[in-house]
Amino acid sequence: MAQENLEKYFMEAEPGRFTENDLNVILAHCAQFDISDITMQTGEPIIMEEYGKLRKITRKILTNAETGDLLN
Repeated sequence: MAQENLEKYFMEAEPGRFTENDLNVILAHCAQFDISDITMQTGEPIIMEEYGKLRKITRKILTNAETGDLLN
């Protein structure tokens, strides 16, 4: 079985700190794929679900402040 290239899911220009201004960038990135869910949780990278598989789209772990900025 061929190994899947997971690098294609990562955002290219990931900011050092996510702010509310980055939400549209995140959504635009996810719109490139056929996804059903996006998960933003403190202590985890941002994850999207594609055909039942969870895909990390950031390498950075979200802080509590970043999660609040993105979701509030």
